[in-house]
Amino acid sequence: MYHQLTVLYLLQYFVYPISGPPSLPGIFRPIDNALNNKLTTEHQFGITIFLILLVIIIPLWFLAVLLFSESIELYDSLSDDSSGLEHRF
Repeated sequence: MYHQLTVLYLLQYFVYPISGPPSLPGIFRPIDNALNNKLTTEHQFGITIFLILLVIIIPLWFLAVLLFSESIELYDSLSDDSSGLEHRF
């Protein structure tokens, strides 16, 4: 019983990386079909790239900026009091 729970606990970290990317075409396919009916090929390419940037790249950029600022804060807080560093961990 405990082994099964351990396996399920470990598998939870693999569910999103395995199921996430195959779901992306399902999200973008209706948009692509709508663009196929209304625009020419040159315009479709540009709008599709713009939508991908809007949906995927921009949120990742904001996440990277937040992560960078948090790491700078952590570095500053640890470097201010380096004598008590061993007491923090």
